[in-house]
Amino acid sequence: MKASSLAMVVLITLLVGCTSAPLIDRGPTTITSASADAEKIQQAIVNGAQFKGWRVVSIESDQVILDIYVRSHYVKVAVDYSDSQYQIRYVSSENLNYNEKKASIHRSYNRWIAYLDQAIQMSLPYSDVRPASTGNSDSSADIEPNSGTSTEAER
Repeated sequence: MKASSLAMVVLITLLVGCTSAPLIDRGPTTITSASADAEKIQQAIVNGAQFKGWRVVSIESDQVILDIYVRSHYVKVAVDYSDSQYQIRYVSSENLNYNEKKASIHRSYNRWIAYLDQAIQMSLPYSDVRPASTGNSDSSADIEPNSGTSTEAER
């Protein structure tokens, strides 16, 4: 009896720990500074991404492709940018339970994107930034990508 109760608690914990959340597409982040230009925004994207452990896959004239591995999870995003804004978009993932029909994904994805967005904003050489609205109030952080590998605090 005690063993089956323990097994049930472990099963419930595993199911709750792996729940999905709506995939939130962040709106464009607008840079209102007169000194903003595409080159500075591109550099801020690269610097912010690398600071958080993201890998730069490719750089085009209006888009940077990034990816990251966190333990057994993988995600690839595109960051589209111009002279006055940038926007982070989901491209693909592995082991994140992405469901296109339900527009859902592992609950950590939205947090990783929020961390990436914050790092990009901090890398901009000016402070006139209007962040994208996400509607996400998820403040529980269980995994923060920072080096592509897990740290003791993340385990």
